[in-house]
Amino acid sequence: KRQSVGIYGGKVVSSTEEADIAKRQSVGIYGGKVVSSTEEADIAKRQSVGIYGGKVVSSTEGADIAKRQSVGIYGGKVVSKTEEAA
Repeated sequence: KRQSVGIYGGKVVSSTEEADIAKRQSVGIYGGKVVSSTEEADIAKRQSVGIYGGKVVSSTEGADIAKRQSVGIYGGKVVSKTEEAA
């Protein structure tokens, strides 16, 4: 296990890595919100979560790459874009 803890903007930010590399999780705070990014070791799923303009934005990719989906927020609206691998 590797764990590092820091403080940014008066908040506690913790980043932990598992030794077996089964899981990598990093946690940060942006704009007073908690942002968590987790990667599974089997790479079946990659999920990143961010906050833009006070909104939560999640982007998930499937390991089979059959689908790529990105989600963003523009002008306070949620915009989703999906691409098929084929």
